[in-house]
Amino acid sequence: MSTYQPLLPKTSADFKGGDAAGVWIEETVKLFNDLGDNLEFDAGSYGEVNSIPSPWSRPLQLISAFRNRNYPNRDWLIAQYRGLLTTLALAENLKLKITATQVRLEEFQNNEFGKCVWKLRPKDADSILQMNPPKGPWSELYLFELDGAVIGMTSPATLVCPTGYLPSRLKNRVAWLEWKTFSLKKQTQELGFFVDPLQNGLASKHKDILSPWLGYLKGQVIDNQPLNSALAGAVAGVLQTYIDELGVTESSVYKPATNLMPFGISLGYKPLDSLYPAEAVAAKSHVEVIPAEGKTPSQKLYIRHSAGWQGIKNVQVV
Repeated sequence: MSTYQPLLPKTSADFKGGDAAGVWIEETVKLFNDLGDNLEFDAGSYGEVNSIPSPWSRPLQLISAFRNRNYPNRDWLIAQYRGLLTTLALAENLKLKITATQVRLEEFQNNEFGKCVWKLRPKDADSILQMNPPKGPWSELYLFELDGAVIGMTSPATLVCPTGYLPSRLKNRVAWLEWKTFSLKKQTQELGFFVDPLQNGLASKHKDILSPWLGYLKGQVIDNQPLNSALAGAVAGVLQTYIDELGVTESSVYKPATNLMPFGISLGYKPLDSLYPAEAVAAKSHVEVIPAEGKTPSQKLYIRHSAGWQGIKNVQVV
């Protein structure tokens, strides 16, 4: 019995061939688009696509994942995207000192790598900013750092882009980080990466803060007359899906951080300034007062303070 090996990858839909062998199908552009959208991949749950020959591979992959639901590793990329967004949104509530550093690529044209990054930058059309910087949307970026480690950067196309791997010193800083051990040059190194906060330690009280923050961010993406409305719609769709999956039923008003520049500097062009964290919500705390021997009060006595335990000092009950 003969065995046959397929010449083309598997697709999720059948494609009709030509009327006869050797006859070309005329609608080539539509056919290739349909074929690309229906290719089936099994790239694994956690894997990076490293075949894009560009220093911009991660932001380019995110753009493709937002536009194409069948993009390989789409779920994995969006999980990391959610992880970075959630970290920025809850920075004040989690007491994370996140700083931003502006990078102007035109200032790094005196070396070959800087020239390479500039010449291979994504297309200017891939921008959802309200207004592009004078040298183009990809000429000015902001790096986000936590404890001296870069955790991501701004992206004119998708608002943010998470970094690939994080150092082990961040291990206990954020719940939605996963860790793996890698062997590099006969040495083992533990590196982390963002995962979806929904399945990795996002508390209910933080969902109540995150949901309106995402809603506000989505509104700013759509309402600020983005340069690429189609791409802005794709970003808004990813944000809305996250909001829906958070499952917060009671709507609350988004409250920005009282610090006007929580990352240390302004993030420049709209809607990037909507990435500032939500206001820190003070958790109420209380302590029950135990009566002295022989005292029988008619009801229990509690001491409450909205600022938490640090607001209670030298309390004496007699």
